[in-house]
Amino acid sequence: MAIAFSPPIPYPTNLPTATQLSILSQLKHALIGHHTRKLVVLAHPGALEQLVQLGGHHVRPDTQPTELQVVNEAVTLLGTLSLPTHQAQLALLNNQVHQTLLSALVYITCDRASSSSSLVTAAIASSFTHDKLLESVLRSIKVVYSDLVECVGPSEWGDDLLSLTPISPSIKYAKRDQSNSRNVDDFDDDSDDDDDDQTMDKDFRTGRSSQSNLKRLAAKALSDLYSPTSTALLGLAAMLNFDSSSLDPQSLRLRYKRAELVCDLFASTVRTRQQREAVLQTGTTTNKMWDSLVGIVTTATGRVQENAIAAISALFKDETDTLKACIGGQYRGRVWAYEELVADSIRVYLLIHAAQGGSPLFPTLNALSQSANASRRLTATIARIVLFQSRRLSNTFSAPEFDRTAAGELGIDSVAATLVTLVDGDDNLRGRACFALAYLVGIKFSLETYGASNNRVLDVVKKLLLKPTTSLSTTTTTTTLSDEAYYGPLPNSTPIQAALTLIALLTAESEDDRQLVKEKNLIPFIVEYLSHPLPKVKAAACHALRSLSRSVHLLRTSLVETEAAKPLVKLLGKGEDQVVRITAVATVSNLLLEFSPMRGTLIEEGVVEEIVGMAQEGSRGMKKNGGGGRRKRQEVIDVNVLWALKNASYQASYEFNTRLLTLLGWPNLRTFLLTKQTSVSEQAFGILRNLTCTNGSNSTPALFSPPPPGSDTPLIKPEEVIKHCADVLELENDPSEWPIQEEAGVRLQVLYTLVNLAAGDMDMKRMILVQHGLLDLLIGALKAKLADVRCATVWVFINLSQPIPPSSNSIPTPTYSHSTRPPRPYSNPTEPITIKPLSSPPTTTEILDFLRNKGVNRALGELSTDVSLDVRERVKDALQVFSGWD
Repeated sequence: MAIAFSPPIPYPTNLPTATQLSILSQLKHALIGHHTRKLVVLAHPGALEQLVQLGGHHVRPDTQPTELQVVNEAVTLLGTLSLPTHQAQLALLNNQVHQTLLSALVYITCDRASSSSSLVTAAIASSFTHDKLLESVLRSIKVVYSDLVECVGPSEWGDDLLSLTPISPSIKYAKRDQSNSRNVDDFDDDSDDDDDDQTMDKDFRTGRSSQSNLKRLAAKALSDLYSPTSTALLGLAAMLNFDSSSLDPQSLRLRYKRAELVCDLFASTVRTRQQREAVLQTGTTTNKMWDSLVGIVTTATGRVQENAIAAISALFKDETDTLKACIGGQYRGRVWAYEELVADSIRVYLLIHAAQGGSPLFPTLNALSQSANASRRLTATIARIVLFQSRRLSNTFSAPEFDRTAAGELGIDSVAATLVTLVDGDDNLRGRACFALAYLVGIKFSLETYGASNNRVLDVVKKLLLKPTTSLSTTTTTTTLSDEAYYGPLPNSTPIQAALTLIALLTAESEDDRQLVKEKNLIPFIVEYLSHPLPKVKAAACHALRSLSRSVHLLRTSLVETEAAKPLVKLLGKGEDQVVRITAVATVSNLLLEFSPMRGTLIEEGVVEEIVGMAQEGSRGMKKNGGGGRRKRQEVIDVNVLWALKNASYQASYEFNTRLLTLLGWPNLRTFLLTKQTSVSEQAFGILRNLTCTNGSNSTPALFSPPPPGSDTPLIKPEEVIKHCADVLELENDPSEWPIQEEAGVRLQVLYTLVNLAAGDMDMKRMILVQHGLLDLLIGALKAKLADVRCATVWVFINLSQPIPPSSNSIPTPTYSHSTRPPRPYSNPTEPITIKPLSSPPTTTEILDFLRNKGVNRALGELSTDVSLDVRERVKDALQVFSGWD
């Protein structure tokens, strides 16, 4: 029978120093390799508090070596207790462990203000005990911050890679917003909890609140380290700047050891552009930081060299301007006049020999890429890819031939083959290597061009998917925050996540690769991983299915056969991780298209209810004052949710759309319509457009259907909807100045909503015509830059001028006979035209007269020679109505 572990801390503070040192040393050895014992200490009352107090003890000039040893043991224990789990990190953050370690680093490395004590401090600094304390602080900082980033993200590759998955060209600006949102602080202070939601389970509410608190505290800890004013960062940067040729062996060993820890810290925690800028511009020039890192790479060996290479990859990933500042913009004294020369100077500088003013970095990386040590081989290969891509981005032009030539010069023509070999042959490195392959695909590199066929890559990927990292049987239960299993060491899911991400990127735009995935029978494995215990794996599986669903053939065959509907709908539930819900609803959006056989199955599984629930959460969130990070994150969710509802309502039955409107609620839809976020409002108006369509069996649009019996929901007024449409069109005074892609996308949906409404009865036509300022806006929209907008506007006028057919909803273009043609009104150019008010309901003749007096026929005539064939054809139809007046 196992004996329960009892922590020896906290202990009385009046114990002799030697006794304290013995207790801490014994505890440290007792914790090494014992995960459960760490959990006991983390949960033990007063244990962390005492370690923080001891570790934050400021070193005085008269501090005795034994006291320094106590501080050293306490600092070491703080790092030893760190685990990459939510509860462990929350415990460390709540006790300010991260800040305590940073403060210790600042105190140890900074100069004393008093000159009288500076000599004593220098003596302390030169002592072995002080050097050991500095290394212990650095090591613990590296451990706690690496675990923190591993726990809360973003990851080294996955988060950024998934943002490279292309989407519809018609919403490029929505993509831009989503990618930018990754640069916003993801750890926003605002909680995602809804205090008014009484249906949430208590444990779930506690879990969400705990996670929100973790993100808030993590943001604070990372800001303390990576901010332009961080004094700790000043000390870290200084440790990389030294001249190896002027140091004795012992001093050089110490400097290399510190540099190794600092580089490892940067490599494992720097993820965002803001963090890179803080590191590269803290207390020195960017060029100096580059020189320091390159100097370590080219003079050191082993772990020091490898960590320095990894730090270069982390700090210079996709950093065009930074790389120019380091190399291209200065080129060691030369000034370049053109961007092309700046970009080329980067390439040349990395190639030419150091003796001629170049850098020895790439020759060193090329040599290490052939190393027998697999870890160094992978690290060097990744650095070559990252630096080449940064150089590539610094170009003002893009040409595949130029890329291939430069790639050959820089020695990366076979990097894909190197990575595939590592994925296939090294259990410890295959996850990182597979992510590097995905990065190559994401930045539009052809794997076949760089030494590996997609067929070979997918064969290797299949081996990864056949090696599950954890049992999927645990997914039927949830782990509460109070369970010890929540602390448990997470299985290594990186290879699986990387493999699924690689599939998502390979198949995002290639039908041939989608068919390869099908032929290799990978789709059932992807669907199986929708039920994986870890959120990142589930999200990656959703992305892979989303890319595959872009194939109409697979959408109608293989995806149906795998029965993916049920697990996908389950991932939309409120208890799932937010990232998983976003990726799941984006995947479901494709599967809800009108030609998808899975549409009916998904609806039967309750997909509409789940998506509407997410939409209602977003609507409530818009009414709250949240921080910028939360607003951006919510915008991404809302776009995907509304897009799915738009696809579900397209060409749907009258009964389905009325049910959808009942579930969603007009107040919630109206909130989305009126938002200033154009990416959200465009999708909302797309839903409105679908709800205003009619079919042969129902002449009343679903939007205006009577509320169900017993409901207190008021009937939606058409004039309210028309006013919302007019308000959106009025946002720009001159429609000819509407942007071609962005704002016009919202207005295009508004115009097609008006097209549907104008096809209604005569009262509906009258409401459109008398809405204040709307007709003038429509006339102005005929001059819009985008042909689709001009065409939609002509359709509005066609439907406004059509009589209501007696027995069919189809509205043919009328051909007036002599007896039915409206009479030519009296026209005197010297007298102002008096526009008669419309009757209620108006006649077709009154409407035609009203439009003619407003100058619609003349505005349409000006489009008879429009550059767009579609516009000219629609104008031809419209002018038939007015031909009797010209």
